[in-house]
Amino acid sequence: MNDIKKYQFKSNRLGFRNWDLSDINKMHEINSDEKVMAFFPSITSKGTTTTFKARLKIQNEILEIEIIEPKNFKGHSVGTFEQTKQEETTIEFKEVVTISNPFFRKLSHLFYKLK
Repeated sequence: MNDIKKYQFKSNRLGFRNWDLSDINKMHEINSDEKVMAFFPSITSKGTTTTFKARLKIQNEILEIEIIEPKNFKGHSVGTFEQTKQEETTIEFKEVVTISNPFFRKLSHLFYKLK
């Protein structure tokens, strides 16, 4: 990782920072991987974008982000950080999403555990 970039959260093994244009190719590579995307409805293309906004940031404790775009999804994710006994950091995300499109809402029950 490039230490020059400003990190919002940082531990011995993990850093969160705002994305920049130099990240696009690596993100496309990750999002095109069938194993990574196994639990998503589809593999994203380079033209697919999702816009997030940070709602809450507490250093090394919590990160809450809101989905801004695409408009057919509405919701947020809450990530909680935990230090392990091995001095590693784990983060667990809970996603809270409302699917606006009735067709995609019904279809999404095939891919997600929805309430």
